[in-house]
Amino acid sequence: MFTDSRALAAFLHEQNWTDANLLMMSSGTFDGLDLAKLAEAVTKES
Repeated sequence: MFTDSRALAAFLHEQNWTDANLLMMSSGTFDGLDLAKLAEAVTKES
């Protein structure tokens, strides 16, 4: 569980997303985290 959106983004950037899926669920907004930008970045890194 993450309570800091920057820590969450850093963790996601560190992961290997080759042949993987990610489902993010929240009752909030991930503290304004730009999910489209994050998705684009992590898919380019893989």
